[in-house]
Amino acid sequence: MNEPLSMLQRLAEQMEYSELLEEADKVIGDSALRMCYIMGFGVSPYSANIGRTKKPFNPILGETYEI
Repeated sequence: MNEPLSMLQRLAEQMEYSELLEEADKVIGDSALRMCYIMGFGVSPYSANIGRTKKPFNPILGETYEI
């Protein structure tokens, strides 16, 4: 029912493409290209959710992963 990931690991996956924000910061003069980098970062968390139907473990509720 649960996938073997914690909520912290799922949140850290959202920063996988943080280099897009660094590239957007380097763009000078072309605001459209900068917006493309920012929007790419904005939709990137959805790429990690393809095929996921289970919820992560929540250690605050006492849920743990045991083999």
